[in-house]
Amino acid sequence: VDIVSMQDIQQIDRDTHTRKSTTASGSFGLKGGIISEDEWVGGRFYAELSYLKIPKFDMLNVGVDLDLLIKYYETPNYKIGGFIGAGGGMNSAFIADKSLDSGGTKSLISVGWVNVGLVRFVYFHSTGIHGAELNAKIVYVTPTIYSLKDKNTGITTSYKGSSSTIMLSYTYQF
Repeated sequence: VDIVSMQDIQQIDRDTHTRKSTTASGSFGLKGGIISEDEWVGGRFYAELSYLKIPKFDMLNVGVDLDLLIKYYETPNYKIGGFIGAGGGMNSAFIADKSLDSGGTKSLISVGWVNVGLVRFVYFHSTGIHGAELNAKIVYVTPTIYSLKDKNTGITTSYKGSSSTIMLSYTYQF
């Protein structure tokens, strides 16, 4: 689930009118990478690809993450821990609202985030290592995804979108 904060900015010369709105939207994606763990700490590096539908836009996110893994408790079959990390990548915005002119779309937008893992539950089984994670991704860059100046009126319309995420993920290690 993504919590999206959108800013609709209209600017006439030095006069700026900003409307802010917040919505929640579903997203889906994939992650893949490498992991290394010691007795109590570990690390992982992975790439991710995700899709998000927000008001007026469809977003595609590609990024890389680096997380520090911390183990709290372990039995022969289970392991519970948490993680914290940072990541960055690029977003591409595609217009979903026909009233917007495609000329204002920003093609590649840089974005950065911080990952905080509230729960990291791992189950060891003969079929592989299965896990579940509850993750909060906090975006610290609010990129402009659309900006266009109307030639007739001189009004610039811009949209900024920031998407912080709460994810429940299934993981499989092989």
